[in-house]
Amino acid sequence: MSSRLGTSKVSCVVGLPGLEEAEGNARDLAHLLAYVGQTNSARELLENLPVAEEDRIFHADSLASVLALAGNVDEGHALIAAMVSEFPQSSDALNSDCW
Repeated sequence: MSSRLGTSKVSCVVGLPGLEEAEGNARDLAHLLAYVGQTNSARELLENLPVAEEDRIFHADSLASVLALAGNVDEGHALIAAMVSEFPQSSDALNSDCW
């Protein structure tokens, strides 16, 4: 599975009808949306994103960041804690937990 979304999906989530093409990574787009105050759109984008098994930790990290920016710090931390519990030997999960 890819972490890229089709143009229509990105257009729908971000509210940009007529978007010609979706450049870049959907997780990067979600971060940008969250940092400009569109945390609901960012969360919706991430929650509807198909995630490959090998991307689950990075996806959880992105969603935790969006949750924190939306004021849901405890929910974001719980998500990362679950990843650390599931993947205790993963340096990526442990790094996410540090930040």
